[in-house]
Amino acid sequence: MINGNTDLFQDRTKNLLTLKEALNRDLDGITNESLAAPKKSAVTLYIIIAIKVIKGLALVMLAFGLYNLNGKPLGVGYDSLLRFIRLDPDAFFWGALGNWIDSLNSPVKPWVVSVTLAYGLFSFVEAVGLFLRSRWGGWLAIAESTFFLPIELYKLSLGFTWMIFGIFALNLFIVIYLFKNRNRLFPSKQ
Repeated sequence: MINGNTDLFQDRTKNLLTLKEALNRDLDGITNESLAAPKKSAVTLYIIIAIKVIKGLALVMLAFGLYNLNGKPLGVGYDSLLRFIRLDPDAFFWGALGNWIDSLNSPVKPWVVSVTLAYGLFSFVEAVGLFLRSRWGGWLAIAESTFFLPIELYKLSLGFTWMIFGIFALNLFIVIYLFKNRNRLFPSKQ
């Protein structure tokens, strides 16, 4: 009887070892990262990132354009820019905007170029932080968008324009979306 129990014990031990080897083979490629829940696709977040990148590009290009004016009045650079992108500077909208720019009648100050460039680079940093789904990137975007809300409300109180309203609505949407979804979009690293 003892000999029979020993054979049964050896058979069960052999079966358990075979099962353990099979499981080890199957689990070899699994890591903690592959077991973690996959990040959900966030199309809205990617749209916000695209907006930040486009804004950053526009501001950096504007900064270099202002830098190239070298103290000339803004109107000269404005007309050159419109001709470069093949728009008619005498058309109604562009002409009215050009007349307003000509009324400023002062050369570009160096600090304006620096601030414009810095804000453009700041937008790129925001976009990178959002793309990496880092918490600091989310809070940076929330803070930047929140900062402009009172300014846009003030401009709307002076007189309604669809452009200011659109910018206000976009910033408000960004703040609400990022704040409401911050834990899902920017999970904390534990």
